[in-house]
Amino acid sequence: MRARWIRSWWVAQATAMALLAPAEARAGAITPSPASVTFKDTGVGACSGPTTVTLANSSGGAARLTAIALAGPDAGQFALAAPGVPLTLVDGASIGVDVTFCPVGASGPRSANLELTVEGENSPTDVALGGSAVGPRIVVSPSPVVIGGVKLGALVAPVQVTVSNGGGGVVNVASVAPAGAEARRLQVSRLP
Repeated sequence: MRARWIRSWWVAQATAMALLAPAEARAGAITPSPASVTFKDTGVGACSGPTTVTLANSSGGAARLTAIALAGPDAGQFALAAPGVPLTLVDGASIGVDVTFCPVGASGPRSANLELTVEGENSPTDVALGGSAVGPRIVVSPSPVVIGGVKLGALVAPVQVTVSNGGGGVVNVASVAPAGAEARRLQVSRLP
């Protein structure tokens, strides 16, 4: 009788310890959503708004995320706001990672990867990142400026011309002046 009681006591103790012990992180899939991010055209020297990549664990067990990093040819053109690692996501849990595109240098396409390393997996999970850096582009509207027929010596009603930046980055307008063969006959009346 005493042996059966001791055995029952040990079984009860082992069960209690298993219930109270912290869950061990085991290899599990963390699925990023979206699987890739393409940012809108962004001006050189500016930053896009952040895009959130959700990392979800639906592996049936805990998954230990050991690294969240940017990698690839243009990794320095992207910024990352992520929780500290290592961290364990229980089954059904998710976290958000914000990625921002901040191009510098010349205009053109950029690419990198958001790399997620999960303990027990052979290689990191990558989220492809891409975007295009655009430089400034002066747009004049209307173009061409048509004044129409004018009698010699007569004044013409002013024509409004708008100059804007149709690209990215900063445009510094140092001066505005008419140009061409008859430029001396035209004048700019007001600058904002």
